[in-house]
Amino acid sequence: MIDVPVKLGPRSYRVAVGAGLLAQVGPEISRLGVGRKLALLTDPAIKALYGEI
Repeated sequence: MIDVPVKLGPRSYRVAVGAGLLAQVGPEISRLGVGRKLALLTDPAIKALYGEI
């Protein structure tokens, strides 16, 4: 996995890039805590493999 920090002062966030990360989405959302925003970027091949998220 590659962890890419996006430095925007108080609005900073990180982007995780890599294969097999879909299985880690649930635990990662929990780790971030309630009230956080999350964007999940994917492509049609992922939907074909895993269905609706």
